[in-house]
Amino acid sequence: MFAISFLSAVAQDVIVKNDGSTVLCKIIGVNNNEVIYTKWSDVNGPQYIIDRTLVSNINYQDGRQDKFNEQSTNAYAPGVQQTGAANYNDNALLAMDNARRGLIPSKINKYKTIAWGVGVPCIVVGVGTLTAGCFFEDAQYAISFITIGTAIAATGIVILPTYLYKAHKLAISNYLTTAPVFQHEFNLRDGSTLCAGVDMIRDKRLKQTTFGLGLQYNF
Repeated sequence: MFAISFLSAVAQDVIVKNDGSTVLCKIIGVNNNEVIYTKWSDVNGPQYIIDRTLVSNINYQDGRQDKFNEQSTNAYAPGVQQTGAANYNDNALLAMDNARRGLIPSKINKYKTIAWGVGVPCIVVGVGTLTAGCFFEDAQYAISFITIGTAIAATGIVILPTYLYKAHKLAISNYLTTAPVFQHEFNLRDGSTLCAGVDMIRDKRLKQTTFGLGLQYNF
């Protein structure tokens, strides 16, 4: 009788609620919003419905388990910050952050190259062409050279400050870098996610590193 009672006790589904309480049951179905079940004491009786957001996990009688509502990403948590013998430090975390942000230094150099390598030559060639047009006695040639020279010089005048400004803007954005030290992600009912954690922020201009709370909502 004891053996039969033990087998009967374990051969059931268990709903674990967020508050820690449990429901012994037989799961009928699970969808995006609800968990449908019958009581284990009356598996052929009426069906009950519980809001999925109230359920932490379901332990099935065959050993499977479904978890709901949240998942953790503790890749940067103290104690697990290591790859082989090397622990992650400030520089390593910031290097990872820079990799996620893209190759900012190369973009800055690219913009500067366009500004000085294209903008300045356009201005020089344009001014030279415009000046040459002023010495033509034939009015038609003079007007053509002056028009072309003005257009080329104007293009250079636009390119030079535009790309220098882009390079400067990227350089400023690279002064502040952030890296997550600990993250915890919550999957919300409507399919959106809320990510909260502790972030490390470094200001290269002030040469300061601080820690703060980070919050991101993806919808």
